[in-house]
Amino acid sequence: MKRVIAFCLALCCTLAAQTAKVYDGAWWNSVSVEQRTGFLAGYIDCAVYDAGEKRYEAVSWNIAEKAVTTGYGADASELKTPVSSMLVRFIETQKPGTIQPGGEVYPGKHGIFNGEYWRQSLPAHRLGFIEGYLERHVKIANSKASYSRPAAWYVNQISNWYGIKTGDPGEIDTKRSPAKIADVLYLFRVKAGAPSQ
Repeated sequence: MKRVIAFCLALCCTLAAQTAKVYDGAWWNSVSVEQRTGFLAGYIDCAVYDAGEKRYEAVSWNIAEKAVTTGYGADASELKTPVSSMLVRFIETQKPGTIQPGGEVYPGKHGIFNGEYWRQSLPAHRLGFIEGYLERHVKIANSKASYSRPAAWYVNQISNWYGIKTGDPGEIDTKRSPAKIADVLYLFRVKAGAPSQ
């Protein structure tokens, strides 16, 4: 009986590992530029404001997207390298603590990432944003939130919460639009003691 339980447990772990999305060069090359920049924006948002990593503060996700794409294109052996590692390589080539001339600085936690940003983003960018945010979030020790559903599910929930409809992306609940995307995402976390989905 113990062997059957051990086998079932091993099988479940193997299946879970097979279905986990891997954000590496192969994934990067298979998605649009919009999804890539969204991924970097979400990853950086989580890294700066939730993980407290100051080294990401001045990183432009548009510039980083080009650098990461170049990095993957330069050497096929890099395709197994995680996007997060390629992003760190890019950051290490930049001058520490500098902000690009003409760059805007936004006060407050999560900066520009609110309902208006969400509304104006293309669907692929929204998906990438949540993928990047969640990818960084799982590495935060002692986090008060966990997320067990696919990124697309959270994208739909966030859009619904903001009152954004697929058929009319210009529509938004103006009372909810100032809320930060990360704070809205937090509403859909796995509650303590609740079963994972």
